Amino acid sequence: MKTHTFVTILLVTCTLRATIAFAASPADRLLKQPEAWFRTHECEEILDNVLSWQSAHGDWPKNKDTTKAKYSGDRNRLEGTFDNGATTGELRLLAKAFSVTGNEHYQAAFLKGLGHILAAQYENGGWPQYFPLSKNYHRHITFNDGTMIRIMEFLRDVASDADFTFVDPARRHVAAAAVQKGVDCILQCQVV
Repeated sequence: MKTHTFVTILLVTCTLRATIAFAASPADRLLKQPEAWFRTHECEEILDNVLSWQSAHGDWPKNKDTTKAKYSGDRNRLEGTFDNGATTGELRLLAKAFSVTGNEHYQAAFLKGLGHILAAQYENGGWPQYFPLSKNYHRHITFNDGTMIRIMEFLRDVASDADFTFVDPARRHVAAAAVQKGVDCILQCQVV
């Protein structure tokens, strides 16, 4: 009976953690705001917060509400990732804000982040959770956390969605090619 209870608790805990990991980030949730909101002072303050959390490489840390307050620590210690919904939500928010406002700071931060995602892709088509690479499991391609799929969905949208027409055709083409490499990687990793 104790083993059954332990296994049940373990499964519930894992399910809850997975739900939290795949949940929309605070930045993602702001994408539902009407276009007019992106021209408000409130939005400008929130985007200033988001920009303050961007690492020197172009990504954002996980499990942090990057919309709530400005980052106040040592910027050289910011450790960005693609894990747990980090980075892609902030990039989508910046893309929408740039499309509405034309603020070049948003565009520059977006392009830096996009470049980082593209540079992080392995030759085999996969992505690590962290880039530059660490020495632990974060350097591996992981499928259980949604990192690969979230990046591929983001790049697919960059390549083909009207919300990203501000991205130059060359980068959009590279994004489309990266998605195809990602699909090929998934197929090669499949156990048959």
